[in-house]
Amino acid sequence: MFKALKEKLKDQRGLTLIELLAVIVILGIIAAIAIPSIGAIINNSKADAHLANAQQIANAARLYVTTEKIEVTTTAKSIEISTLVDKGLLENIKDPSGSGNYNSASAVAVKKETGGDISYKVTLKSSDATPVVYLTGSKDTKSLVRDDVTNE
Repeated sequence: MFKALKEKLKDQRGLTLIELLAVIVILGIIAAIAIPSIGAIINNSKADAHLANAQQIANAARLYVTTEKIEVTTTAKSIEISTLVDKGLLENIKDPSGSGNYNSASAVAVKKETGGDISYKVTLKSSDATPVVYLTGSKDTKSLVRDDVTNE
């Protein structure tokens, strides 16, 4: 009986060193491809969050200009986010890049372009040391895209 068990144990093979190394190399290649992709996905999601925040802020600025009957001229007028929050047009917005809300220096510059359109330039400043994020454009906030978000 023990003799038969010894024979079966001799017939069983494990992984050779070459097979083990091949598995490790394949896993390394997969990791090398996946890690940068995940980083890009995270950066894109932060840019999308900044874009959504800027659209919300620009829309609140539109409401503020309309309800307060502010005259918009070719000279840019700055409206701070804190003003929009105080007027009840906007809630405090969390900064996706930092820890906390955008700081009080975040603002919307509103001005009339030469064609008569009103443009909104949203400047979002983080409460910590992360870069400033700008979202610019005279186009409608609904048509803004991820590429319109730039870092300082």
